Amino acid sequence: MELSQEIKEFLEKLEQNGFEATIVGEYVRDYILKKIPNKIEIITNAKKKDIGSIVDKVIPLSENKVLVLIDDKEYVVKIYDNDIKNELEKRVFSVNTISYNLKDGIVDLFGGRKDIENKVIKVVKNNFECFKEEPTLILKCISLASSLDFVIEDETLKAISECKELLKNAQNDKIRIELNNIFSSENPNIGIEYLIKTGIYEVLFDKTYETYELQKQVIRNRCKDIDLLELSKEESIEVMLAILIYKLDDTTMSLECLYDFLEKYNYPESISKNAINIMRCIDLLPDNIDDANDKNIRKIVVRISNLYPLYLKVINAIFYSVKNDIAKYIINKIYEIYEDNNFKRRRELNITKKQLLELGIPRGKAIDLALFELANVIDKKPALNTEENLIGYVKKAGVESFIKSNSYFKLRQNAMQRLKSDLILNDRLLVESEKLDKKIQKINM
Repeated sequence: MELSQEIKEFLEKLEQNGFEATIVGEYVRDYILKKIPNKIEIITNAKKKDIGSIVDKVIPLSENKVLVLIDDKEYVVKIYDNDIKNELEKRVFSVNTISYNLKDGIVDLFGGRKDIENKVIKVVKNNFECFKEEPTLILKCISLASSLDFVIEDETLKAISECKELLKNAQNDKIRIELNNIFSSENPNIGIEYLIKTGIYEVLFDKTYETYELQKQVIRNRCKDIDLLELSKEESIEVMLAILIYKLDDTTMSLECLYDFLEKYNYPESISKNAINIMRCIDLLPDNIDDANDKNIRKIVVRISNLYPLYLKVINAIFYSVKNDIAKYIINKIYEIYEDNNFKRRRELNITKKQLLELGIPRGKAIDLALFELANVIDKKPALNTEENLIGYVKKAGVESFIKSNSYFKLRQNAMQRLKSDLILNDRLLVESEKLDKKIQKINM
C-alpha cells in the first residue's frame, strides 16, 4: 500500500517506540477497491504524551482522539487500549474493519475483504445490538451501500427493518449527516430504495399523498434513473430534498413539508434556501407546449438564474410521467438558451448581485439588465472579468446607464429636468418625483 512519506515515518516512529500503529477503515477499503484512497484514519495504543514526543504538535480532541501536525498537515489519531481486535470490531461493518500496518501489511480479522469482493454490507458477527445502541448506524449502513454500490446482507437488512422506529429518538443532526451521504452518493437511487424497502422513509418523511404506498411508488419512479454526478454534494442534497418531498400539483403543501423537514433536521441556510427556491420554481413549468414559447422560457431562465442545473434535474425527475413531453421540450430549450454566450458569460461574471445593489442599481429588472450588459462587455473583452474591473466599469458608466431602458426612469428624468428648469422646488413636482421613484422600485422588484 502506498503511503505518503510523512505518514510512513510517523508509523515507523510509533513502532520503534514499542507501540502499535495501524491504518483502518475507508483508506484501506478504497485501496482494495482500486479507488484513489482519500480519508486516512490512524489508530494506536500509544498515549497522548507518547505521540507528542514524536510529532511537531498534538491537539487533544477528546479523551481518546488527538489531532497531530506532521509537516504542516493535520491527521486525526485515535487512541485505544491494548486490544486492537476489540477496537476494529467497534467499526460495526465488516468492510470497514480491514486494517494495515507496516509489519503485517493488510490484516483482515472479520472477513471484510471477502465482503468487498462480494459487494456486500453486513454487521460484524451479526451483532445487531449496535443498531439499538446507536440507531443512526441504520442509516450509516444504507449510505455505505449507496456510496459503494453494494447490497445489504439479508440478516442485516431484516435487523434494520425491525429497528427503524428507534430513529424517532435518534439525534437529528446525525440523521441529517447520513441522509446527506445517501443523497449525495454516486448511487442515491440505491439508498432511496433501501429507505423505502425497510420502512425508514415512512419514519422520516411526512405523508403527502393519500397513502404511503402511493407516495413510495411515486418516489421510486422519480429516483429510478436519477443521475447526480454532474452536481456538487450540496447541489445533490438540494435536488433530492425537492424530489423526495414535492407532491405533484400541490406546491403549498410541499413547501410546508419541506420547511418542517429542514427545520427538524437542522439544515444549514445555504441548502435550505436553494431547496425551497427550487421547489417554488417547479410551478414555472407551463401546462402545454403552446405556452412554452421562447419568450416564456426565457422568463423561466431569468427566474431560476443559477439554479438552472438543479431545476432541470428536479423537473426531469418529478415529471417522469405527467407533462413529460413539455418537461423534455423545456429542458432542451433552457439548455439552448444557456448555450448562448450572454447567459454563459453572465454565470461567469466576477461580480455579484449584492455588489450591484451596493453600487446603487435598483433591485429587480435593473439588476438583470446590468448583468446582461456586463456579460456583453466581458464577451468582447474577457480580461475585464475581474471584480475590480467590473465595479470600475459600473461606476464609470453610471447607474442610470443600466436602467435607461426603463420607461419609469425616463418619466422621472423628465420630472427632474422640469424641476431644474423652473429653479423652483415646487412641492407638487417633488411629490411627483417621489412617486415615480417608488414606481421605479416597484417595477424593478
